[in-house]
Amino acid sequence: MKMYAKYGIAEYWLVDSVQEALEQYTLDVDHYDLKEIYREDETETSPRMQCISFSMNDIFSDIPDLPNA
Repeated sequence: MKMYAKYGIAEYWLVDSVQEALEQYTLDVDHYDLKEIYREDETETSPRMQCISFSMNDIFSDIPDLPNA
């Protein structure tokens, strides 16, 4: 996070594959604030990338089940 903030990366996302959730962080001067957590059919949006629109169900429904290692 500190490196991204140093170079002015306006937004980043963390995907939790276990909870099938996306955490959206936005830059506030020199640190990141958690803006939103998206789950299931909640539509992910971004004011910085207006062409982006999807839900976590959209993403995870396309990933095949992997066998347990």
